[in-house]
Amino acid sequence: MTGQFKDANTTISRLEARVSEIRIIEEDFKASREDSVSKDERIKSLQHEVSKLDVALKVAQEGLQKVRTTAEDKVERSLIKAFFTQYITAPDNRKPEVLRLMTLS
Repeated sequence: MTGQFKDANTTISRLEARVSEIRIIEEDFKASREDSVSKDERIKSLQHEVSKLDVALKVAQEGLQKVRTTAEDKVERSLIKAFFTQYITAPDNRKPEVLRLMTLS
């Protein structure tokens, strides 16, 4: 009977060791899943932030385009005004030259 008792104790010890190993693996798996969920949440958060920054970039680009257009319009108006003033104030013999300069611009 002591041989069977000894074998039973050995088997129990091996099973207890295996249960401990499985518990450690289970804890590692749970931690890994929690870490994965945390990473997924971080990815979603970053995607949302990228989306907001993309919208802000588009708004800024549109604003910049408006500023460029406005600046170009002001420059064009200033040039037209300057050419018109030159044409009106130019002597009759220089008016064709001013008109030629206007067409080159």
